[in-house]
Amino acid sequence: AANVRWGKRMSSCVRFAEEMKDIRIESPSTPSFEVSQAISQNDEFEKSSVPLPTLSEKFRQTYEIRRAGFDDIKETSELSALVFDKELLDMSVETFPPPLQPMSRLLADATYWIIIKDYERSIKECLDRKIELAPKARQQALGMTSRYMRYALTKQNDGRMFNTLIAREKDSKKIVGTVYIYKFPAEALLPPPFPTTCPKRLYASTLAVHPDYRRQGIARELMQAAEKMAARWGQDYVYLHVLKDNIDAQFFYYNIGYEVVKEDPAWFPGERRLLLRKSVPAIKRKPLTQLPRINM
Repeated sequence: AANVRWGKRMSSCVRFAEEMKDIRIESPSTPSFEVSQAISQNDEFEKSSVPLPTLSEKFRQTYEIRRAGFDDIKETSELSALVFDKELLDMSVETFPPPLQPMSRLLADATYWIIIKDYERSIKECLDRKIELAPKARQQALGMTSRYMRYALTKQNDGRMFNTLIAREKDSKKIVGTVYIYKFPAEALLPPPFPTTCPKRLYASTLAVHPDYRRQGIARELMQAAEKMAARWGQDYVYLHVLKDNIDAQFFYYNIGYEVVKEDPAWFPGERRLLLRKSVPAIKRKPLTQLPRINM
C-alpha cells in the first residue's frame, strides 16, 4: 500500500522534475533527497492552486438534467430505441442471405419506426395520466385534516409517480441520456400483463446514453437524479432489472450502490435478469407541512 501511494505521488512529481531539469529520479522504493524535496515543493504548489472541479461540477458545466415534457417525447423515444433496439435490428438483417437483405432492411426499418412510436405513446399516456390525477389528489388531500391521512393518500397515487428524466447538452440542446422512473411490481414472477399480488415498487427502467456521449458520467448523474426524486416521493428503495449476461451494466450498478435481490426463475420467459435495489436516504421533513412531493 505504501508503494502504491508513493507511486501516485511520483506521477505528480515527474512533471515538476522535468521542468527543474536537475533533479535525479530514482526508483520509488529508494527515493533520493532531491526527489523528496521536489515532492514537498509540489505538494505546497498543489495546496496553493485553485482546486480542480469535481465530476459533478464538470457535468453541470456541460449538461443539465430535468424532467421531460411533451416537447421532448419524440427525441427521448428515438434515443431509447437507438440504444436498446437499433443494434439488434441491424444484426437481424445480417442473418438473412444477401438477396433477401434489402427486404429485411425494409422490415427492420418499419419495426424500428413502430418501436419509436410505442415509446412515444407510452410516455405520453403516463404524462397525461399524471396531469389528470394531480388536481383530484390535491382536492382530496386538502379536505383531510390529519397529516397522516394526507400522507397515506399521497403515497397511494401510484399513477402520479412517473417521470422521464433526460440529460441534455447545454450548447447543442441535444438529449444524450434518459431514464424512466415509475411504480411497478418489480418482484412479480411473471411480466405484465400477467396478474400479480406483489406490491408496486419505485422502478428505474430504460437507462440509455447516446453512444457518442458515453464514459462522461451521464448514466451516474441520471441515476442520482432518479434516487433524489425517489426520496422526495417518500420511497425507501429504487428497484431495477439488469440482464444476467450484461456484465458491464452489472458492474456499473454495483459500483453506485445497488445490490442483488433475486434472479429470475429458470422458467421465466425471455432472457434471465437480476433484480437489484438501492436504499434511498430519507429526506427530513417538517412534521406538519412537508409531504412527499409527488408532482415533480
